[in-house]
Amino acid sequence: ALPGAEDDGDDDFQEHIRILEKGILHSKEKGEIDPQMLRSIADERAKENAYKQIEIAITVGQEALNKKKGISGAVATLTTAIKEAEEDNVKLGVQRARGLLEQLEVIQSARDEMKAAILQANVSIHTVSGMDNALSRLNQAIEVNRDLDLADDIPRAQELSEGLMRVKKAFVTLKAAVMQGEIALKRENFVTKKKTAS
Repeated sequence: ALPGAEDDGDDDFQEHIRILEKGILHSKEKGEIDPQMLRSIADERAKENAYKQIEIAITVGQEALNKKKGISGAVATLTTAIKEAEEDNVKLGVQRARGLLEQLEVIQSARDEMKAAILQANVSIHTVSGMDNALSRLNQAIEVNRDLDLADDIPRAQELSEGLMRVKKAFVTLKAAVMQGEIALKRENFVTKKKTAS
């Protein structure tokens, strides 16, 4: 056992690597190779690499969160870095990376929902069907995106919402007119039959 070679959980991996390198060199001078030391140095290097990946991922994630751009790339980077850190038993920075990942996933989810709501609203306008559901989903997506300060799709979505409202209103008016026409025709038929009968 080499004093100071054990990982102490801080971000200075080189202090342990240097001690292990000296230990390995000393063993080689004696004509011995300690497989445990070789494993330990490989572990320390893997931990150092995993920690560097976490630091890079946090920077990428924070930038994506601040600019609200490159979200999916940042999600992928953070997910990979967290997985690697867990595999190499690195805890340093992982909690912060997870927190960023959660925030970015909320944004990604809100953007995906907005795109799906826009698509549904477009279909609804062209088919004149399912307008209530499409309108409700679109307005909810607009509200969530506004709360998260995701302005990119909001103008388009609002324009679509207003258009869908106009189509719905026209459709309801038309339906009411058709019904009134049918009632008038039935009344006319009833009056005609009555006159014919008398």
